[in-house]
Parts: sequence; C-alpha cells; structure tokens
Amino acid sequence: MKELKFSGAAVKGKLEAKVVGSGEISILMINTEGMLFETTSKLHINAHYRFQLTFEKEKIALPAKATQVLLKGMVEKHSRKVTLYHVSVDFENLKDKDKTFLENMIDILIEDDVPVIEDKINGAKFHIED
Repeated sequence: MKELKFSGAAVKGKLEAKVVGSGEISILMINTEGMLFETTSKLHINAHYRFQLTFEKEKIALPAKATQVLLKGMVEKHSRKVTLYHVSVDFENLKDKDKTFLENMIDILIEDDVPVIEDKINGAKFHIED
C-alpha cells in the first residue's frame, strides 16, 4: 500500500488536534515545517486550513496548506463506514511564538521517545540515541 513520505517526531497520541471548522484528526508525525495525520474529513490538495493543536493544556492554532492527500481505506465510525485519509500539510506564516511552541513540543516528544537506562549502583540515568 502506498505511503506518504514524511519525516518528523512520532506523536503516539500525546498531541490532540482538529481542523478548525471541520473535524478531528489523529496526528502521526510532526516537525517544525508541517505534519502528517489521518482523518475521515476530506481535505483538498493545495487548500488552506487552520489546525488547533493541544499539547499539555496549551492550545495553538496554526495555518497550513495541504500538500498530499492519500486515500487509505474505509473505517467504521459511529456505526457506519467512512473513508480514511492520510494527509500531509506544510505550516504557513508561523509567528515566532508558534515556532517556539512547535520546537519545544517536538523536543518533549523526542525526549519521551528515547529509552532511558538507569545505573542502579550510581543512580545515574543515560539517554540512548541513535
């Protein structure tokens, strides 16, 4: 099955988001340039949207343009079958505070994803990175 090319931090359910005026989305990956998510709302390539992101009780609305849309299949939602899409968007016209929010959030997501090994004898913790 075809996949959209996107690199970024894996969200793993730690970030809530929705398309302003549309519906819920489930973010799969995010970086400072954009994000990859799945949704049952049909979004159009090259269309502009606003996304409300909530992370650790902080909310922010970011403008973005849909760059890729891929039909992934059908899923059951509210006792009926609906189409599932994977969508990648590029953020647009971000303010400095928006960029700072994204950078801090991504740092936390990456740090939470890095395995920690504890040295029980000396009480030290090590973060393992590739």
